[in-house]
Amino acid sequence: MKMNVEEIALNGYELTDCLDHDALIPFLNQKLQLKKSLAYYVYLVFLMLPLAALSYTITYFAAKGELALHTTILHVVLGIVFVLAFIPIHELLHWVAYKLVGAQKVSFQANFKKLYFLTVANKFVTNSSEFRLVATLPFLSAIVLAIFAIAFSGVYWSITWIVFLLIHNFFCGGDFILLNFMENNRKQGIITYDDTEKKISYFFLKNQQAY
Repeated sequence: MKMNVEEIALNGYELTDCLDHDALIPFLNQKLQLKKSLAYYVYLVFLMLPLAALSYTITYFAAKGELALHTTILHVVLGIVFVLAFIPIHELLHWVAYKLVGAQKVSFQANFKKLYFLTVANKFVTNSSEFRLVATLPFLSAIVLAIFAIAFSGVYWSITWIVFLLIHNFFCGGDFILLNFMENNRKQGIITYDDTEKKISYFFLKNQQAY
């Protein structure tokens, strides 16, 4: 979005919310109570599909006697390992999305104590459409990767990739809660930007008198 931080007030926007990066979980829990957008329901569908696929695959092939317990457990663990290895790629894809929408100063933050990671664009003003790309690019990329891998895998490696997709989709919950917050306020012209020094994200709505 071609707007400087200094121009926000001049364009009729008012501060509506702040996200302290060290208090991400309480903020997400609060926003989880909001009305759910179409994007959030799509997320829930893609959260349930891998769970259903995993249940069906294990039940079907176990009933046919084609799954060994220890090998199945090994491939479930491998799926978990793949998710952990994918975390840097996930954040890198957020970085790519920010670059695609024009951000210059994009960096990473990590809270290892609370086990969450953030990709932030310092003082880059983002609207809801741009934020949608930033929020969903890792999610969609992982789905494409997993589907492609499953298409060329046997049953055990299919289990690995389904587990990977299931856990990764679950980890994308924070992205979709924020996206849902943005979508709920899209018609009010919501915009946001990050201040990496203060570790705060600011959200603004268009003053109705400015319409």
